[in-house]
Amino acid sequence: MAEGNNIDPWIQFFKTLMDKPCPPELESFVEDKDVIEERDKTLTWKIKGIASKTTYRLFSKFGNPTYVDEKFTAFSERFKETFAIPLLESHLAQVFKRKTNFVGSKTLNFGIKYVQQAAKLPLTMKVLYPFIEKILFEMIIPIMMVTHHDVTLFKDDPIEYIRK
Repeated sequence: MAEGNNIDPWIQFFKTLMDKPCPPELESFVEDKDVIEERDKTLTWKIKGIASKTTYRLFSKFGNPTYVDEKFTAFSERFKETFAIPLLESHLAQVFKRKTNFVGSKTLNFGIKYVQQAAKLPLTMKVLYPFIEKILFEMIIPIMMVTHHDVTLFKDDPIEYIRK
């Protein structure tokens, strides 16, 4: 194996974990906060969350060769060319799935972070550009809107609101 290629199977492994379908009982749409917390604790969503976090951190660190140390430039360039777009597609799939299905909080969080980071690179922005309006207005803004439950929780227990 050539130098730097030993990460390839790991990236493929993480991508496979993110793309693997969940059982229907863990993916059906739900808005109940208790059920969401319960599903977030399941092994399936924990593993998807770890895979999402790992790929996001790799992309944020090595996705843009202009910001890495000189000794990592070749690896970073290869990472960007080989994995940036396939990983973006996996993260986008999770973010878009959120509209009609349940997506684990950690998985969704790192999916949005990956998309935000991908918007900084011309290579990945080409893939994102046709979806920008949908991402903003149908996905991210509704997720960030304050609900009645949020306001009630803030009034009743501000510490718990901040914790969540």
